[in-house]
Amino acid sequence: LVKLFDQQTNNFDWQKLEEVTELATRYLNDSLNKTETVIDYINQASRSRRTIGLGIMGLGDLLILMHLRYGSEEAVALTERIMATITATAWNISFYLARSGDSPRAASWDKEAMVRIFSQYAERLTRPGQADLKSRFGTLASCALTGEVASNTSVTSIAPTGTIAQIAGFITGLPEISSGIEPTFSKSTHRRDNSGEKEVNHWLIDKWQ
Repeated sequence: LVKLFDQQTNNFDWQKLEEVTELATRYLNDSLNKTETVIDYINQASRSRRTIGLGIMGLGDLLILMHLRYGSEEAVALTERIMATITATAWNISFYLARSGDSPRAASWDKEAMVRIFSQYAERLTRPGQADLKSRFGTLASCALTGEVASNTSVTSIAPTGTIAQIAGFITGLPEISSGIEPTFSKSTHRRDNSGEKEVNHWLIDKWQ
């Protein structure tokens, strides 16, 4: 998430978030289409349910950069918008992939359950500025109600990406990013790994001074 925030303008790139979500949804579906294991029932379950798990990391650091206290009303509203945007975009692409034939339809699709889930999303989006997202989930509910089937039965999952967050920090050039949706608990941490023991200061420690 930090990579989508411009510290010069203090703007979050919502369009880029949707573009990255679309790309990731296509990639994960392509992976499902190509993946084979040596255990038949795992292959059958994977092809039937077609679950993927888009998630986020760096939420704690994003809130620090935006000067928002973790758990505050403003932080909750921002997080809600981020995840609603990811979820709506991923489902839109999932329906498109099934509709176009680029990916198979999910055999375990439960029409009534999905209509209920999409409708509940729409009902919960009541904050100012959420009208567009509310409308998008309403459209998804209508698609499911008419009998349309998406390529997946699940599109999001928040994983405790501790080690992955460290790797992502190296890849992006950031010394460290917060994992998953957790807050940043300390300005410094004592780390022990194969390279030995060391004290590591959080890369945004100057923002806390």
